[in-house]
Amino acid sequence: MLNATVRVYLGAHNLLDVIGGGAVGVAVSAVLVIVFDPENPTLPLRRGDNSPPAV
Repeated sequence: MLNATVRVYLGAHNLLDVIGGGAVGVAVSAVLVIVFDPENPTLPLRRGDNSPPAV
């Protein structure tokens, strides 16, 4: 965070560049958590097989 603040202060980036980069990082993280949810072992991508989930 300090690096981004210094780069805006020195004029290397605009404030919206820093805010936009942070927003993209949060969005990518959210998609990865939805796809590879570590708390839900019944997802097909986490089980490693195609068997139906146990009921």
